[in-house]
Amino acid sequence: MKATRYIAAGHQLAATSGCASLRWRLRTAAGRGQSVVEAIGLLARHPRRVEGTPFWPMRLTHVRTLSGTSLARSFPGWIQATPYPAASAADAPGLWARDGHLVAIVTPSRVARTKLGPLLSTAPLVGAAVILSAASCWADKSLPTTRFTGPLREIPGSNAYALAKGAGGFGAYPFRRFLRLLHS
Repeated sequence: MKATRYIAAGHQLAATSGCASLRWRLRTAAGRGQSVVEAIGLLARHPRRVEGTPFWPMRLTHVRTLSGTSLARSFPGWIQATPYPAASAADAPGLWARDGHLVAIVTPSRVARTKLGPLLSTAPLVGAAVILSAASCWADKSLPTTRFTGPLREIPGSNAYALAKGAGGFGAYPFRRFLRLLHS
């Protein structure tokens, strides 16, 4: 069973069929019932399977809502993975910084149509830059980035880092510019 990425109420986009534009995802998140946050993420040790698809629990703390509905300073969320190491970077779950710092698109369970809780699509926040890559559809070739080669965290066994590296690598995009994307 292929993993699917929840995009909006009533709509799913199979990651293998292509990713929606990151600019579009960020600009329209609030209108689709989603929030974009900056946070620290702590991954739990064991996934929960729903119809064969693993969902990994992640506790977000030090949450700062950047766009959309304001969220609590701390809450649990779920990262959708694939049953086996992902076949492509787009199918791979998101990445986050070694210290847990990340930005996330948070899709409430009512929008994602899941009983688990909010779904998270994550990208690392390292220093003053969001690290963009093909992992979980966080790439955007139209954004000017600088090359990033540092270590990142991933869901164990997901192969997300290697897949993203092979699908164009990693680009550091200034966080202050990222904030402007949310409101442009």
